[in-house]
Amino acid sequence: MKATKIDGNDIKHKLGKKGLNLTSFSEQYGFNYRLVSDVVRGLNRGGYGKGRDILEKLLEVTSEGEGALDGEQS
Repeated sequence: MKATKIDGNDIKHKLGKKGLNLTSFSEQYGFNYRLVSDVVRGLNRGGYGKGRDILEKLLEVTSEGEGALDGEQS
């Protein structure tokens, strides 16, 4: 499975919209802050192991509620 490429600024912006930052995200989901930061900054590509777990959770949390387009509700 190929690692998913993410944009760190986009992830941080989406977390901010949900009232989270990297510190609160890492504490809430039980991840090491440094590892979360490394995944967001692209130093850890999230291909396997803890990095992969963090990447999947980041994508899950930041994509919640984005199913509707332009404010439309399904």
